[in-house]
Amino acid sequence: MKARGAITFLACIAPLALHLAVLGDSTAVMVFFSLIIVLNFALYSIGRHLPRWLLIAGALGAVFLFFAYRELALQFAFLPPMLIYMLFGWLFGRTLMRPRMPLVQRIAELEHGGPLPAEMAAYARGVTWTWTAFFMSMTIVSMLLFQFATLAAWSFFTNVFGYLAIPVLFIGEYWLRVRRFPHYQFDNPLRAAINVTRRAPEVFR
Repeated sequence: MKARGAITFLACIAPLALHLAVLGDSTAVMVFFSLIIVLNFALYSIGRHLPRWLLIAGALGAVFLFFAYRELALQFAFLPPMLIYMLFGWLFGRTLMRPRMPLVQRIAELEHGGPLPAEMAAYARGVTWTWTAFFMSMTIVSMLLFQFATLAAWSFFTNVFGYLAIPVLFIGEYWLRVRRFPHYQFDNPLRAAINVTRRAPEVFR
């Protein structure tokens, strides 16, 4: 558990570390934190269904890749930040296809302990669309910047701007919601984020 907590912490600071590594032209740091992102994802998703030895073998294989094919490893290092946006865009977007329940509606119903009124359900679907569009837009722009802009510009947009935009959008949506539905009680953004994190397997099923 301590090792998993350390990996999660490193994954949380990975975006800023990756940006600083790009600015400092540190290949080893870029590859290291990209591997941390991938390992963290593996531990919290497919890790529950795979034996530990297989994850360890995968990590050792990635280390071998870095030392044997540094240029290929460097190209790999730029993929995880963009794939994160793509993954979350898919997690939100797939729930917009019927008969699935929109992800934001599912979160809201877990928070309120039951079905939402029709007006709030429609609003939740709209918010799910917003998050889907945000993450997919971040993916597309990040890919374009990687191809046509400087690495510093790409890294700032992908590893700094994007992660600052997420809490801004999250808090902005909360501000809009409490004004649109003043007769309902809502958890503050911090408590809501903690609840979603704690119940992630149930939310992102």
